[in-house]
Amino acid sequence: MNQRLLSELANFDYYPRAAARMLDLALAGESVADMLVQQSTSIDDEAVRRHLNAMVLTPTRLLLLHVDDLDDEAGAIVVSTDAVALSEISALRVSHGLRDPEGPHGGELTEVTLSIGWRSTRQIEVQPKSCGDPECVAEHGWGGVLLNEDVMVRVTAAADGAAQVRRTSEFAAQLARATAGKR
Repeated sequence: MNQRLLSELANFDYYPRAAARMLDLALAGESVADMLVQQSTSIDDEAVRRHLNAMVLTPTRLLLLHVDDLDDEAGAIVVSTDAVALSEISALRVSHGLRDPEGPHGGELTEVTLSIGWRSTRQIEVQPKSCGDPECVAEHGWGGVLLNEDVMVRVTAAADGAAQVRRTSEFAAQLARATAGKR
């Protein structure tokens, strides 16, 4: 396993050995070209939950890892991995937030949002149609939306630190180079 990746996982201290084990399985012997590891927090009615997300770029694929608390058991987690062929990445969007854009270096990087879409997996959201009249009891059929699978990561200097914002921008540039001409 790539030492830099192990170090990044350990820095976030959220089940790093389990995350490394699952990433090693997903890597299937491929080398690591670049990586981005991010921790996030969600709050619901019952608890504050931590999450670990990692994007690992190999010569042929983008691996996505998500580590989440398992709701029904203390100390249990679920680890999900996705492997997306670089040739399947159909959309890459990077938004940079800059403070003082007229400054000497074109502005200070304050946030980055990275959105990645791919063609291989789609989901369908279907729901009953309505006419908008709350008194209407007529059947209006069904409607739905076919969505491409995608992932979005947003980091800010205020929440994640300036170093993580720079790292996300660098990873986005590396991913853009890896997918250039393959879409």
